[in-house]
Amino acid sequence: MDTPWHVEGIDMPFSLKDMGYMDESGNFYFEGRSDDIVNIRGRKVSLLKIQNRLEQLDEVQEASVVYTGKSDTGIEAFVVLKEPAAGVDGRRLSEKLRETLAHFEMPRKIVIVYEIPKNESGKIIKNNRQIQK
Repeated sequence: MDTPWHVEGIDMPFSLKDMGYMDESGNFYFEGRSDDIVNIRGRKVSLLKIQNRLEQLDEVQEASVVYTGKSDTGIEAFVVLKEPAAGVDGRRLSEKLRETLAHFEMPRKIVIVYEIPKNESGKIIKNNRQIQK
């Protein structure tokens, strides 16, 4: 995204590799870094956008979205629920996601987990093999 804002001391043009958009009212929405972008069947997909949409769901406390490259879409989501609830599973969360995501952005699998591992600085570890169900 090109904006008139810049980093002090760095001449324009310069890209910070940030993603976002501006609505009709002039509100700016930051969607994350572009390095969380994967190419799915020739389309650019933001893993951070999918993670943010999951975390906006009422049932979800935290989410991590990874690209495995194992299938046609290769996107998998790992979700910690706010509280265990009967009837809340990956299929139900997927149905809710369909309201806000394009079909090519949909994770092929949503797994409910107890916790998402983080490193010493509190950042999510994206290696899905470390996430325990």
